[in-house]
Amino acid sequence: MIRTWVAAGLTVSLALGLTACAQELQPVTTTQAAGKTIVLSAPGGKLTSGENALRVSFQEPSGQPADVQAQGIRFFMPAMGTMAAMSAESALRPTDRPGVFEGRVDLSMKGTWQTTVTFQDAGGPQRAVFSIQAQ
Repeated sequence: MIRTWVAAGLTVSLALGLTACAQELQPVTTTQAAGKTIVLSAPGGKLTSGENALRVSFQEPSGQPADVQAQGIRFFMPAMGTMAAMSAESALRPTDRPGVFEGRVDLSMKGTWQTTVTFQDAGGPQRAVFSIQAQ
């Protein structure tokens, strides 16, 4: 009986692990700012309404990781009709890889979000502004 429960637990653990692997962070969009290529990645290559894990990567034109300090990412949707403006923000934490930062954000609905990534490089404070579509 105990072996059956252990085997069932291992099966569930493996299934959950495979689901997590299938949802690896993949590029959602790429943009340019301050001479850097900035890649926003999320599970399955898309942002959705609700909570999202995200990664922001910075590269030099040479393809090497950029020496930047990322501060945060902000998502904004302007007011439309009777709907009030909405925003969501996340601090970006450095990872163990140069030029790569991670965070989490809760987007309250599907639609087009104006997105701003703030960072600092040798030239001072910088920002990248672009739009993304939350599904």
